[in-house]
Amino acid sequence: MYAIRTDVPSHIIEVDVAGDLDERDLTAFCADLRAAAAGIAGPVRVLADLRAFRTRPTCFAELVDRLQDVGRDAHVQRVAEVVADAGLALALDARGGGAPAALRRFACLDAARAWLSKE
Repeated sequence: MYAIRTDVPSHIIEVDVAGDLDERDLTAFCADLRAAAAGIAGPVRVLADLRAFRTRPTCFAELVDRLQDVGRDAHVQRVAEVVADAGLALALDARGGGAPAALRRFACLDAARAWLSKE
């Protein structure tokens, strides 16, 4: 299950992903995220709360890869990913592989939101 909200004046898309996503859900999620980004003129910032996303590590990596693809296509300026713990953040950072320079991972939602809101 997922939810996508846009804060157009702040140029922020908030994404919450919970549970598990199958291939069909993941495809729908990416389409909805692209549509949300298209509704924002100017630089886009994404706050992705992935703490409740429970699945196999490979599926989690697939979700992160697809988020990054959407981000590149939509000219996303910053991405703050909130993950369940610091260990997971380190594991994802170790994957590297084309993650944008403006991507940061957090274990705390408030810290992610504060970083994302900085100019």
